Amino acid sequence: MQVKIIFFVTVILLFLTVVFLDQNSNPVPLKVVIGNPYHVGLSAIILVSVLTGILLTIAVLFLFKRSRKKSLLSEDQ
Repeated sequence: MQVKIIFFVTVILLFLTVVFLDQNSNPVPLKVVIGNPYHVGLSAIILVSVLTGILLTIAVLFLFKRSRKKSLLSEDQ
């Protein structure tokens, strides 16, 4: 029963994500520091931003956990 609920929620979230990305497919100018602006789909910018945020969060949590483990080990000695 629990697996069916998780699967159902995952399918609904995936569907909503696809609809959201489809609605935001308009190209927007993305200007890098030098040069002409690139025209990139808004959905691509949103996806890259979300993935960057996820990766940064995982990195910070990993570093926090590692530094906490080191501090606990140094207190034991």
